Amino acid sequence: MGRHTICSSLLSGRARRYNLAVPFQGGNPMRILVSGLILSFAAALSACGGGGAVANGNTANNPQANNQQVAPANSFYAIQNNSNYDIYYVYMSSSRDPNWGPDQLGNDVLRARTTYRFNGVPCDTYDLKLVDEDGDECIQSGVQVCQNTTLVINQADLLRCEGY
Repeated sequence: MGRHTICSSLLSGRARRYNLAVPFQGGNPMRILVSGLILSFAAALSACGGGGAVANGNTANNPQANNQQVAPANSFYAIQNNSNYDIYYVYMSSSRDPNWGPDQLGNDVLRARTTYRFNGVPCDTYDLKLVDEDGDECIQSGVQVCQNTTLVINQADLLRCEGY
């Protein structure tokens, strides 16, 4: 019969068990085990695919879309804050995804009367959630984002979100 090697791999945040069920037929058992683990890891990485967009140097966790166009390296998406309020958080996700991505500003703040630029955002239709200094949320749905797009937020937009 021979030895059977069982290894565990983390793929997509869940542990999956693989029974390699390969009889040991000689050679260095540690080298065979390490080679098998390296091959399994390489296969898992290639199956996972690539990752999101870069927003001011930070990796944004934007959802993967089947027909999503790749943005040119020098393309950008900007939010021009023409209101009197500072915006402390900007969340965005593809309009097809019910979950919000992480805060795109990180430690930065989109100050009143300034513009914040996100680089390398893939072309898609996004929903945006802006959160101001008081914690008030304003959701902009169905925003078309592609090369060199600027969304302008004014005082009336934020007040409308607050119910005024």
